Amino acid sequence: AISNGMIYCWGFNGNGQLGDNTKTERAAPVRIVGNDLNFKVMKQVSSGYYTTMALSNGGEVYGWGHKITTFYNNDYGNIGYSEGYNISTQITSPIRINNSTNDLVDIQSISTGPWHACGIKKTASMTNGEVWCWYNLNANIQKIGGDLVGKDMVEVTAGEYSTCARTSTNDVYCWSDLTMNNGTANATKTPTKVEYLSNISAISSARLY
Repeated sequence: AISNGMIYCWGFNGNGQLGDNTKTERAAPVRIVGNDLNFKVMKQVSSGYYTTMALSNGGEVYGWGHKITTFYNNDYGNIGYSEGYNISTQITSPIRINNSTNDLVDIQSISTGPWHACGIKKTASMTNGEVWCWYNLNANIQKIGGDLVGKDMVEVTAGEYSTCARTSTNDVYCWSDLTMNNGTANATKTPTKVEYLSNISAISSARLY
């Protein structure tokens, strides 16, 4: 929860996903602090399986919880899910999601799945919003291209086996396992337009749909 730009979390905390620098369960909300959040005003928080992401008013992304350290493959193409993975590190307080290759800034909104997270990036000088995704806390940040290139993206939702995104013209594109298109279920590693939909105003992804 966010109150006056500050984040509060409570509940299970076995992987440090509450972000209070412990692994202690909390029955009541605790304020989440840390060096990386000092003097930051937060505008969105998104909870995944064992990971939490937060977005500042300045468009920076912060995360805490379990850190996936090794992926054996990415068969479902959703930037994060794999049939094999190792979780050997828990990050119990907020860290900035960033790396030297791709600077994750100017993010407008975020969505967190069990194994990956995504955000919409757009600046005043950009004509189109872009979808960026990354492994939870692993900072393997990637811009999603394919059929999304040249389209103004305004919303993204990260599920467990799939990711979907919405354009400013209210078309929906999905990729990864069990993408429904033309009445059939297909696995696709690149964004594919979902047919038979029009005037879509909001989207949401779950485990298998």
